[in-house]
Amino acid sequence: MEYRKTKLNNGIRVITVPMKEAVSATLAFYIGTGSRYEKSEINGVSHFLEHMLFKGSENFPTAKDIFESIEKMGGILNGWTDVEATAYWVKVPADRVSEALKVLTDLVFRPLFDSSELEKERGVVLEELARRNDHPDEMAVELLGETIWPDQALGRWIIGTPESLARINGEKMKDYWRSQYAGGNIIFSAAGAVNPNSLISELEGYLPAINEKSEDSWEKEEGSQSRPRFALQEKKTDQAHLALGFRSLPNNHPQRFTLDVLSTVLGEGASSRLFQNIREKLGLAYSVGSGVSFFHDTGETVVHAGVNLGKTELALREILIELKRMKTEPVLAEELYRAKEMMKGHLLLGLEGSHNVVDFYARQELLLGEILNPEEVVARTAVVTADEIQALAQDIFRQQGLNLALVGPFSEKDKTNFQSILEEFS
Repeated sequence: MEYRKTKLNNGIRVITVPMKEAVSATLAFYIGTGSRYEKSEINGVSHFLEHMLFKGSENFPTAKDIFESIEKMGGILNGWTDVEATAYWVKVPADRVSEALKVLTDLVFRPLFDSSELEKERGVVLEELARRNDHPDEMAVELLGETIWPDQALGRWIIGTPESLARINGEKMKDYWRSQYAGGNIIFSAAGAVNPNSLISELEGYLPAINEKSEDSWEKEEGSQSRPRFALQEKKTDQAHLALGFRSLPNNHPQRFTLDVLSTVLGEGASSRLFQNIREKLGLAYSVGSGVSFFHDTGETVVHAGVNLGKTELALREILIELKRMKTEPVLAEELYRAKEMMKGHLLLGLEGSHNVVDFYARQELLLGEILNPEEVVARTAVVTADEIQALAQDIFRQQGLNLALVGPFSEKDKTNFQSILEEFS
């Protein structure tokens, strides 16, 4: 799969990936900003801003105008906000690419920031926050972030808090937009039925004058950890929801492919160790798995599970046993082969769609500053060895770096028991 990279005069990097036989195209702007770039007093502004950009722009004054213009093309329009990136994307039939590009560019670079719409959308975001509080599995993951990175940007909720959202007014939002949505901080990516030359020409015609440099204001990881940490959110639930995690590798670390394979063996897929032992063999959980996140200067490796209330302690002990096994026993050859083939298959199957192609290339350029094509990713994964996985597990899965977040109807006595289990891990 071939791509073309171009840099515009305003600093925006453009990545185009024509796909033969495609009958549609995905266009997207990726901005290098997110919750990690926010001051604590306006926590949630990145996500709130993302909402507001869909509420009206110069040429499409209302949300209805924006969405009707895309939907009458048969297209899909959406966005998302993460810790270190924000994105806006549209997918349309091949013959509507130019029209869709105009809408997408307008909403990102010519927003109206109508004050009445801002107040209405504040209520919508607060409802989204309330919804999150009704999902204990999501609460556990958010609580884990607060536990690993207390009192710093990495540990704050992407969506913000009621208090921080109340402090965000139109001027603060516009200031944040001006400081972060600058050319050097933006990737435009397009894949599918696209003509790179004509698309770039049209893009330049739709873009207003913008600053090239943004404020590089992300907050570095702070603090260290010398013993296991445990956070409990008491909540009446039918299941216990736990998230267990360790600090791990930054996004440009040479062992990131080793960590991806480690996580796949441990808890990604129905043939993984966690799924087979915690769910299939012991019947302790309906959902259980693992995952990794990579950030600028750190990362996290997480195990998550929803378990029977009466068997929560047993489930935690069994999960810790599986983590210890990763440190003490080399991964079997057949496990390693399965994990690599699964990763290869998921990557290649996903890249059959233009949306995933856009995300694959744009994320690499934005967060890594380099692009590996799919064949290179497969090759880097293929050379990972069992010894490398075991050594990395020994480095990451240490007792002093262990963190647990638990949501459920537990007491202070239960809290003491869980802390003791964590202290026993070695």
